[in-house]
Amino acid sequence: MALRAGVMELADPNAVQVPPLSLNAKATDLPLPWPIALSPRYKPLTAKHLAGNTFLVERADSGGVAAEGGGAAAESGGAAAGDGAAAEGGIAAVGGGQQSGSKGQSGGGLAGGGGRRGRRGGGGRPGGKAAAAGVGAAAAGGGAAAGVGSPSMVVVKLCPDGYGTEVQQAWADAQLAPEVLHVEELPGQWHLVEMEYLPKEEWIPLEHVPAVDREQALSAAVERLEYVHRKTADQHGAALVHGDARPPNCLVRRSKEGGWDVRFVDFEW
Repeated sequence: MALRAGVMELADPNAVQVPPLSLNAKATDLPLPWPIALSPRYKPLTAKHLAGNTFLVERADSGGVAAEGGGAAAESGGAAAGDGAAAEGGIAAVGGGQQSGSKGQSGGGLAGGGGRRGRRGGGGRPGGKAAAAGVGAAAAGGGAAAGVGSPSMVVVKLCPDGYGTEVQQAWADAQLAPEVLHVEELPGQWHLVEMEYLPKEEWIPLEHVPAVDREQALSAAVERLEYVHRKTADQHGAALVHGDARPPNCLVRRSKEGGWDVRFVDFEW
């Protein structure tokens, strides 16, 4: 039903078309969209294209990355965001949930349980315990050790028609997603979403885990997914679901205790 509804919506001639995010004339010599190339918040010469409309870039402020909204210290390694490519096979979707603020149902994930998808977009300050203070912030909940990665590097996503910031921040509070550091409304219904960076040297997609360890990593991911559904259901009255929790959108790494740390990324769905 969700797939059918999506196809019908795409075929609707009256559907609102989000205009492309073009480069500003002053930035045509830079291979970056103008919200990054012209922003005093970033150092455009440090930017690296990751995937789609997602970029890795250094913040212009020298004191590290501080989240808007205050709160607890974040992991020094940061967290990652990516444009998850479709995975063949992968993990069966069992649940899903209503996507508040948009049409249709969000489809499934790593484990079952319905719930609310959460509102998309929205400018201003993201809520929750978003924080990353100074160089080498304290690691929490099996997070990266202090000094790992660069706290001044952040991931910036440019999203048409909003982004699931509420859901991502709720999952970040549970140590299962990147902290949302900054959200900015752009012309043409686009949004800029800045979040923590998780170094690829430490974190790998679940689908790339060696076969000998894959079952253990998968079990850890499913357990954490079930946990965050229960936690957000208790806090919000309905589970805040990812909506696209496939192996490419699930990053893992070995924990110090020998288990697996888990993070879910790409809440643009």
